[in-house]
Amino acid sequence: MRCPHCDGPVSADAWFCVACGHQLADAAAISAPTPDAPDGERATATVTIGSEPAPVAAVPLAVEVVDGPDVGAQAYLPHGLGRVGASPQADLHLTDPAVSRQHVELRALADGILAVDLDSKNGVFADGVRVREARLPPTGLVRLGPRTTLRVTRADPAATAKGPRHPAFDAFVTEHAPLHRSLELLTRVAPQDGTVLLLGETGTGKEVLARALHEASTRAAGPYVVVDCGAVAPALLESQLFGHRRGAFTSAVDDQLGAFEAADGGTVFLDEIGELPVDLQPKLLRALEARTVRRLGEVTDRRVDVRFVAATHRDLSEMMAAGTFRADLYYRLAVIRVDVPPLRARPEDIPRLAERFVADLSGGARALAPDAYAVLSQYDWPGNARELRNVLERAVAVTARPRIHAQDLFEDAAPGPLSFADAKNKVVNAFERRYATALLARHHGNVSAAAKEAGLSRPALYALLRRTGAPQP
Repeated sequence: MRCPHCDGPVSADAWFCVACGHQLADAAAISAPTPDAPDGERATATVTIGSEPAPVAAVPLAVEVVDGPDVGAQAYLPHGLGRVGASPQADLHLTDPAVSRQHVELRALADGILAVDLDSKNGVFADGVRVREARLPPTGLVRLGPRTTLRVTRADPAATAKGPRHPAFDAFVTEHAPLHRSLELLTRVAPQDGTVLLLGETGTGKEVLARALHEASTRAAGPYVVVDCGAVAPALLESQLFGHRRGAFTSAVDDQLGAFEAADGGTVFLDEIGELPVDLQPKLLRALEARTVRRLGEVTDRRVDVRFVAATHRDLSEMMAAGTFRADLYYRLAVIRVDVPPLRARPEDIPRLAERFVADLSGGARALAPDAYAVLSQYDWPGNARELRNVLERAVAVTARPRIHAQDLFEDAAPGPLSFADAKNKVVNAFERRYATALLARHHGNVSAAAKEAGLSRPALYALLRRTGAPQP
């Protein structure tokens, strides 16, 4: 039997298309028991563990091997439906010889998970009982044969939502509970005019939060002006922020508005505020406190009505101690402070971010294969979500197949059919080489400084360079 919508293969009992998820039979059939097993067999048609039968739901599932020869292997099933087995075509490919080629099918239910034995040789077990079908709670264990145990978890976005937030913040994809609380805080303060300081590494999404804060505010109809304090030459930054009068300096041939005047009635976002020169910091402090600016070449102040949002990847506490950032400016900026954790501290966000990026970049024409989800989840992502997007943008551009696999993710990962372990090792090695090369480049070959940033000892960093073949200083 084939799916009438996409001609793809259907599940073992003809309920769903494995390719597109289309439901082929009435969901009520889930509750129908099958005949009793022969005497002496500990098999049942349906076993419910921790929940009553429920309708099928399209909720993502996370699957991880927690015991057995493939311990640590994992897969992300974005549509809540997938298969585990020894076949390379399985969504989670296992090497355990006791696992059948197509061993078990996993489906998300409205209040749990359904595991269906696909006529495997060595059986599916739940709570020590061999089953044909098992209804598990939202996080449950199921054993395949004598050795392999899976932990299956519903990755339900609604499960982590702790409270209300403005729709503008939906652009910031996260399952991380502390970040949900930060989004709730930003929703509460958005209608106010308090200055907000966003702290976090480059690429964590501070720009997305700043834009969402503006869109959720009462100033949403006003202008939104961005000034990257690290991208403008120090000699030009004062003019960019405060404006200038004609003749104020050699190239000032006309009067020009500064960012603060241009943002009147709206929001100005000061990105990389940690790069602001020390001699400009008192002038910014005065603008924050008095809501007035003075153009270069003028002697009178102009009143501005703006909301200030600032962000930096720098440690401002260290900069204050070193005397390179004024403490009074910091406290004026940090009326509301939000820390944005790096992607490595919230690995639960990687699958959903990857899914969103691929869908956006391909217009829905591409999807990630389970081996790609697994490899992406292994990384520390020093460039955070920005680096993840860049990697996926390249993969979408160069991959002709509908599904992107692990070997498609990095330029120096060899193409062709690979086992899960080989594909993962190849891509991890490519990542480590790129990471080590970029790390040393940022510190101009200074191994001590590079090792400190990476959280490694000098010998460990040298070992990483030798293992990956990265250029050594």
